[in-house]
Amino acid sequence: MQVDILRGHLKALYTLLYPASKRMNWLSLTVIDYVTRCNFAIGKFTSLVHQLQKNIDDAEQRLRDIENVDLFRLPDTDGSQLPDVTVFFHRITKLRAIDIKTVVRNYNDIGPILTKVLGLSTSCSQ
Repeated sequence: MQVDILRGHLKALYTLLYPASKRMNWLSLTVIDYVTRCNFAIGKFTSLVHQLQKNIDDAEQRLRDIENVDLFRLPDTDGSQLPDVTVFFHRITKLRAIDIKTVVRNYNDIGPILTKVLGLSTSCSQ
């Protein structure tokens, strides 16, 4: 997936680095200028890869959090006596509402993360 997203930038980096793989007339292009441009392009690509990996990890973590939510957990009791039925179900309802809010928040946070990833992919092809 990351290679598909970075394909445009990889092509641009390859185009920049390719002349060094062949015999070059180092007099027509100064070595310092060429090395500077290559270092800049490699640094930019490295930064892009790190941003992409961070965003993907963040989205995957939110998906894992959604997957691991237990909507059927029981409220903590002291074990000595059972709570009244209405109190028990009220506690379950409150816990479930908290868990659902967490799931919805994580779900809503994934959209902007995916937008960032798509933004990175479009900036690669420019």
